[in-house]
Amino acid sequence: MIALLSQNYAEDTTDEIIDWLTLYKADCVRINGEYMLDEDAAQTIRLSNTSENSFCSLNLSDFEVLWFRRWNQFEMEEEIFNNPNITPLTKHKLFSHLIKEASVVNSFLFSQAQSKKWIDKPSLHSLNKLKILSFAQKAGLRIPETLVTNKSSEVLDFIDQFTHVITKPISEVDIFEIEGKNYCLDTKLVEKSDIIKQESGFFYPSLFQEAIPKKYEIRTFYLDNRFYSMAIFSQRRKESKYDYRVYDYDKPDRMIPYQLSSKIEKQLLSLVKMIDIKHCSIDGVITDNLEFVFLEINPIGQFGMVSKPCNYYLEKKMANYLIHEEEKLKVKNT
Repeated sequence: MIALLSQNYAEDTTDEIIDWLTLYKADCVRINGEYMLDEDAAQTIRLSNTSENSFCSLNLSDFEVLWFRRWNQFEMEEEIFNNPNITPLTKHKLFSHLIKEASVVNSFLFSQAQSKKWIDKPSLHSLNKLKILSFAQKAGLRIPETLVTNKSSEVLDFIDQFTHVITKPISEVDIFEIEGKNYCLDTKLVEKSDIIKQESGFFYPSLFQEAIPKKYEIRTFYLDNRFYSMAIFSQRRKESKYDYRVYDYDKPDRMIPYQLSSKIEKQLLSLVKMIDIKHCSIDGVITDNLEFVFLEINPIGQFGMVSKPCNYYLEKKMANYLIHEEEKLKVKNT
């Protein structure tokens, strides 16, 4: 049996793969990470000195193949942050504490299926960008010159060296709501004036990179030793010059299928083997000199944005891959 571990909203990719699995009459179950907050079904873990009294209402060891798409999205923010009887600091500490509580439970649940076939393991859902850049360089890929620092003078020297420098999150992109408006931590160009404003000369450790002049951006989906790439012509607008995710919904950027060179695909394959990941989305750019520059890997990136414009039918390919992996296990166990 196949288990798809996902979330209960904003997850069209999982929905479509479920449709394909249903079409193929595959034996599968979808489990959303919010299950522990389901008021209609008791969720219980019982640990006892006797095996007959030990019990878990969700036993992932019942499944042979597990696809980890996404998982728990905390849904008690309003109950905490709208409570007038709790101080702001305590609200944040309580929120953090409950996330840690859920993390321990999730870790236990995942450990039940440690010996099963994972695509991919939950521990790989959030990769260390700095480690990945280091691995990419070792695989022979060109990466942007990168600086992580808390010192203004280091950034000013970096700008002097590369002229155009961008900043972006060291971890993951996130969205924050402030006074009814959403603000996203996307990639931004850094001006010297921005750094000089830091009067103390120090700030929270931040990531800076040389801004690579691009001819177009590349988004690649990797699955089962194959790469499905797309070129994004995002350089036509100044808003998306450094990040294609600053969308123009009225005049969307042109996106077309793209074939990476065999040399680059070999280097990327070496990279994903170092990480031991079976599927992921890869971001890069093609320079004016037609050189590929690796940017980052997103293990849970939305690949529908590559699938649809390029007619790759990646959701169908993922469904077939899951079915094939289950069939291989059945043959192996007979």
